[in-house]
Amino acid sequence: MEAKRNLYKNIVTELSTRVGIKSDDVAIILHEVPMENWSVLGGKPASEVDLEFNVKV
Repeated sequence: MEAKRNLYKNIVTELSTRVGIKSDDVAIILHEVPMENWSVLGGKPASEVDLEFNVKV
């Protein structure tokens, strides 16, 4: 949850400072797709591949 809070804050900050959008006007929705629905490394399901980094947030 901490990573998501940081993501939301950074998105809002960047939109505010770079584009001038008011932070109260920003809505963020994450659509988290299960790793078995990702295809990586030549068509392998990501749930079966060691990506060598943590993708859970």
